Amino acid sequence: MNIIMRSMANAILFLCYFCLTAALGNAALAAGKQDQDGNKNFEIELSTGVEYRSKVSVDELDTFTDSGDVAALLGAKLKFGFDITRKTSVNIDYSFSQSLHDELDQFDLQTHYVSLDLAHDFGKVDVGVSHMYLDSGLDGSDFMTYQKTTPYLTALLGRKVFVRAELGFADKEFDTVSERDAKVQSAGTDWFFFLNGPKTYVLLGYRFDQEDAVAPEHDYKRHNFKIHLIHRFDLFRRQAKFNIGWRYEDRDYSDITPSIGVVREEQRIKIRASLELPLTDRFETVFKYEIRDYESNLPEANRADYLASIELIARF
Repeated sequence: MNIIMRSMANAILFLCYFCLTAALGNAALAAGKQDQDGNKNFEIELSTGVEYRSKVSVDELDTFTDSGDVAALLGAKLKFGFDITRKTSVNIDYSFSQSLHDELDQFDLQTHYVSLDLAHDFGKVDVGVSHMYLDSGLDGSDFMTYQKTTPYLTALLGRKVFVRAELGFADKEFDTVSERDAKVQSAGTDWFFFLNGPKTYVLLGYRFDQEDAVAPEHDYKRHNFKIHLIHRFDLFRRQAKFNIGWRYEDRDYSDITPSIGVVREEQRIKIRASLELPLTDRFETVFKYEIRDYESNLPEANRADYLASIELIARF
């Protein structure tokens, strides 16, 4: 009976959401502003979809289930940008996401995300700083807040290589497990190699993180490597996008984890593919598939699983 009631509630929520999509879309078209070059600097994005996970998990708490579940997905994004001067720009983003599981509703996750980015063009190099704030709730209760300040620079090297380098300073706070509260320092770089202009390129990235938590068993250093191939192609006179990527993460914990009596050791691999197919000028369908393999001597973190999703996205 609980499953039936939740399914009916999700169906009603989907109907209301699509009505909201149409209403906000028309409002965005009416209120959308343009810069001096005729480009929109305000955008609304609304999404709805469904996702299946073979093992439902909360990575931040090192917990997962051995059973899978289906979840409805809802999302919204607002993007606004403007120029302070001819070479200085500001971008403000807000996004909301909500997952609604069919059976494992204790894993329902709601997230609010806000970011502010300030950048200046110095000619061959752009220098900027961004600040982001994330507030998430789990099972209807406050869960975690995360905020990060990131100074960065970007540069185009010739015509085929684009590079970004950044530093990061973050604070992570949990509402129920304060021993996991942490300060995080990071440094990273991404390299974009254009094979066919912006239509086809390879992304190589590396990031190093050092996380200092309240409880020493949660302190660790992390090396994160990634490689992606992105290809855009024409489909029915519109542009589709394919992205396939591999990530490897190695965590070096600094203290003994009491539950296992030894220092925690962990490596994580993620392989992800996505396909964005345009339906109209404003609507597209996105398919995603991800395989995750986490090898850890902590049983709560040791797992292999996969997820698959399909979403309908509207942009105005």
